[in-house]
Amino acid sequence: MAVIEAKPLPLTSKVAVEKDDFQHLVTVAQKYVVQEMQEGKLKKLLREAKKTIADLKTKIESLVAELAATEDELTQYKSVRS
Repeated sequence: MAVIEAKPLPLTSKVAVEKDDFQHLVTVAQKYVVQEMQEGKLKKLLREAKKTIADLKTKIESLVAELAATEDELTQYKSVRS
């Protein structure tokens, strides 16, 4: 990790840094912003995926129950025919 040395300027509350250090700081800040944006997008996609999974689990449970009811009905018809 690079250490950026800030030198106080006389008669102000501002500081001065070397141009290379400033460019390095800008580059790191830009990379951080891009990373945060990507992380936000990934979190949104993860939430959507979890919702889709929950919806699919609910649909599967519904279909399994419907299948069981249909199998019971088929069993009743088979027993009547026998």
